[in-house]
Amino acid sequence: MRVKVLHGEFSLEGLAKKIRVELSRLQKTIDEYNGFCEKGNDAYFNKDSKFLQPVASPKFYAFKIYPSMYGTLGGIKINEKAEGVSKDDVAIPGLYAAGYDACNIFGNPPNYNFFAPGGTYSFALNSGRIAGENMLEYIGR
Repeated sequence: MRVKVLHGEFSLEGLAKKIRVELSRLQKTIDEYNGFCEKGNDAYFNKDSKFLQPVASPKFYAFKIYPSMYGTLGGIKINEKAEGVSKDDVAIPGLYAAGYDACNIFGNPPNYNFFAPGGTYSFALNSGRIAGENMLEYIGR
């Protein structure tokens, strides 16, 4: 992931202008997050309450993030349910992996074409979806 830092320290109004976001939308997002902090429960990302710190006063900063994927090759071996499996291909209860962490799609030894960036997006997205659906089933939701 590449990150571009906006240089300078901004008021909320100045930050909204710099990142080209309507101040009212930025304020709504901050108010919503601060509400999660007040309740001690992040309803969107389930962030541990000890890390919920309200956005309260300037100086405000922004980062522009450019998504990219890169990682290790040869992660946890998985089955069609994205369950981690043992050397004998027996599912390990409660262990799920996706994307590069489940990187057995490249063979052994791994054979990945580094000249085709983004070539693993589809596997990462779909194995993540499959793992999520099966984790929910595993925990009984």
